Amino acid sequence: MPAKRAQEIPAQESNGGAALVNTVDASRLEEWKDALQEEIKTMKADMDGSKKKWQKKEKAWAELSKEVHGKLPAKVQSIRQQVVHKNLALSVASPPLGWRTACGWSFYGNNFVFAGTECEVTCDKCKGLCA
Repeated sequence: MPAKRAQEIPAQESNGGAALVNTVDASRLEEWKDALQEEIKTMKADMDGSKKKWQKKEKAWAELSKEVHGKLPAKVQSIRQQVVHKNLALSVASPPLGWRTACGWSFYGNNFVFAGTECEVTCDKCKGLCA
């Protein structure tokens, strides 16, 4: 929706001054208003759903932090290769530059996600080292 309600075009008056002319009719404004109200309703519904999702994730992370007592999660997955590695038990407070897996794969400069405990380690080096 445009920032201004009506587009104003200056028109010349007979006395030399400029007058403003409204070029948007009322029916068009009502259409915009209805469309905007629908968008707002949809956005509110999406926000309520995403709020519940975030609360669920927050709860899961809180439970995970209680389980691991300030350590990194046990498994990490490389996003690019989709390989699941066995993580070393490092403190969460340590800098990511020093984070490593059992096989030596470093987190720094790589895209990764922490995998759940039900996920199976797929890295051959990590399997061999932690067997």
